Amino acid sequence: MGKFIKRLFVAAILLFVGAAAGAVATGYAYQRTILRPMTDSVAVQTQSDAELLTRLRLGQTESAIQLLETRLDSSVLAMKSWKDALPIAGQITQAKLRALQAAKIYRLAFPSTQPWAPEMTSFLRSVPDAKPSPDCGSGLCRLAKAERSAAPATQPVAIAP
Repeated sequence: MGKFIKRLFVAAILLFVGAAAGAVATGYAYQRTILRPMTDSVAVQTQSDAELLTRLRLGQTESAIQLLETRLDSSVLAMKSWKDALPIAGQITQAKLRALQAAKIYRLAFPSTQPWAPEMTSFLRSVPDAKPSPDCGSGLCRLAKAERSAAPATQPVAIAP
């Protein structure tokens, strides 16, 4: 009976050590593959925000708008490529749908003139229209209401403040 208990004790210790090593390896892999890209993304976003705020404070609004529109277009095209290439991560969730609907509203009112505009516009046309509530007062809601009552979608739409 003594040998059996000893072997059981050694097996329990080895099982514990293996579980601990697995947990450490999983934590390391999670940090390298998930957390590090997320934190790098936040760092890049912070730098971009500082640049945009600086341009706005210096009165360079057109330059700031161009940078923001490029970021918007890049995000839309990234979601399109995820949808096309990644069966699970690319699925259009409610959060992605709301983001794409917001981009669609903006780009209908202010079409892109960039080389990637046809691909992006085609993708945004496939996105279902947003259904804003009547009491919504956000800029996007006002823009969507103005867009629905405006004539051609190629002209910028004036929105009331």
